[in-house]
Amino acid sequence: MSSLVQREVAVQKLLPHITDMFNDENKEVRESVTRAATKFIEAIGSDVINNFLPHFKKAIEDEKWRVRLVAYDALTELAKYFHN
Repeated sequence: MSSLVQREVAVQKLLPHITDMFNDENKEVRESVTRAATKFIEAIGSDVINNFLPHFKKAIEDEKWRVRLVAYDALTELAKYFHN
């Protein structure tokens, strides 16, 4: 992704839209944006992870168990990715 879109443009233009979708009423959207945020962080770099931490925390506390499960999986994937 970073080769197609400049990093700064991705952060300025895409990041706000991604973080807004964490507040969507539809649980499928919240699940999908959690997965997408993980890929976005992996593509852009670890310095943007702080923008997502409050949203991951909110997803872990979501009323829907599938959203919580996806959030735990996403954080596990990020931990593995940045550990290596």
